[in-house]
Amino acid sequence: MRLRTFVLPTGVLKLVAGIEMAESPQAVNMTGHRAEGFVLGLETACALKADVIEALYIQFEAATNAKREGLQNTGLP
Repeated sequence: MRLRTFVLPTGVLKLVAGIEMAESPQAVNMTGHRAEGFVLGLETACALKADVIEALYIQFEAATNAKREGLQNTGLP
């Protein structure tokens, strides 16, 4: 399940954009943790079904890892 296949509030899309636009490893970590915390809040509030929560965790983690790898390939620490 891809994250962009869901109808998501603008705030969630801003989290994805923040990860994708991060310019340093520290910024990637910060935005990745922020997204994870957001999903944890949704999970705690029982706001979404378990499969959607899992998909959000997976997609945010995938976006974070992809951005980290992209920054490593550009020679940034």
